[in-house]
Amino acid sequence: DDKTELIAELLEYYDDGGWREADEELAETIRSAVATPAPAVDE
Repeated sequence: DDKTELIAELLEYYDDGGWREADEELAETIRSAVATPAPAVDE
């Protein structure tokens, strides 16, 4: 879906050198979330 594609683009950007130290923790959190699918949450 669109969110998965966006996350993949963000991770690719960071992997290509768009890192800042504060972003590393965020990217690891995103990777964990992608690796562990969560149930859908109704907003």
